Amino acid sequence: MVNPIVQGWINYYGRFYKSMLYAVLRRINDYLVRWAMRKYKGLHRHSWSGHAHPIDAPPCSGQIDGRHATL
Repeated sequence: MVNPIVQGWINYYGRFYKSMLYAVLRRINDYLVRWAMRKYKGLHRHSWSGHAHPIDAPPCSGQIDGRHATL
């Protein structure tokens, strides 16, 4: 379910330039975060500085720490 062009970048950098793959994926992630913040206006109300971006964070990560502090 990845764009064929992006899949090609992942295949190329993953095989021939693995250290650069992380930079490429981080850049793609930054674009996705910007897109999501434009599309879903509720994301603008959150301050993501110091926290993981919504795409980087595991699902339900915020719910676990506040509600079940004893876990």
